[in-house]
Amino acid sequence: MEEKEFMENFIKLLKVNPLTAKKKKIILDDGSKEEVIFETSRQTILNEAGMPETIFVNKPRVLEDGSSTAGVTRCQTCQGIVRIQSLHRCPCGRTCCISRGCGKVWNGTWFCSLRCAILYGLRLLRRF
Repeated sequence: MEEKEFMENFIKLLKVNPLTAKKKKIILDDGSKEEVIFETSRQTILNEAGMPETIFVNKPRVLEDGSSTAGVTRCQTCQGIVRIQSLHRCPCGRTCCISRGCGKVWNGTWFCSLRCAILYGLRLLRRF
């Protein structure tokens, strides 16, 4: 019985803890401050059936100006996740996208809100 219990406990331990784990980070360092730009990780665990399963995780970072290190990003106006090609920059500096109800187009210029469009027309719009 001891050997059977030992094997059961060993299999439970393998299910909880990864068999292998690997992490890769791309860090931007300016000498005084470090920031993680992109992170990938890979783990091999035992799934419920007892088979090894490999999990890949990519964590791209969305930069402060609304752009991303991957092909998708979050729109600063509607907070939706969109492709970078779908983003436009308002003269105020915020990003807006082509999603319904998000960006406003006036004379070929994209705006994040009606307020920005009016202030731009009055030449009172400042960049944030």
